[in-house]
Amino acid sequence: MKKVYKFGLAEFKILQKYCYKIKIDFLSTPFDLDAVDYLDKLVPFFKIASADINNYHLIEKICSKCKPIDLSTVASNINEIKQ
Repeated sequence: MKKVYKFGLAEFKILQKYCYKIKIDFLSTPFDLDAVDYLDKLVPFFKIASADINNYHLIEKICSKCKPIDLSTVASNINEIKQ
């Protein structure tokens, strides 16, 4: 499964170009620090998954890019959201 679902920068660029062609925003949620860096060049904003709401290193790295953020809270409780 890992081989099937592993995307790198080249695959993301192909998807981003296709999205541009059909006039929709390309978006991908980064799940590690390296992904934040290469997705920064491709996405208009970042989405943070609710599973990463306590991943402060990831959130800090995303914030350092100074782009809008869509923060998912569906799998979080109110105390996690407040933090």
